[in-house]
Amino acid sequence: TLTMTLQEEIQNLSTLFAETVQKISALEAKYKNPSGLLIISKPKLKKEYSKYFGENNWAYYEAIKQVMQDR
Repeated sequence: TLTMTLQEEIQNLSTLFAETVQKISALEAKYKNPSGLLIISKPKLKKEYSKYFGENNWAYYEAIKQVMQDR
């Protein structure tokens, strides 16, 4: 059928969210020192992030980071 069930949509969004969290974690891991602190400036992190997620999606990044911290 052309329409997805709500359950299928939720599953797709959950998968997308999990993949995004993995990408963010991998991206940040490249720029962390041994004690876990980011060693990259925010403008450079934004530039790296845009390679993965497109321009102007910083709010999306910030929202996902907040959810990751709240878990």
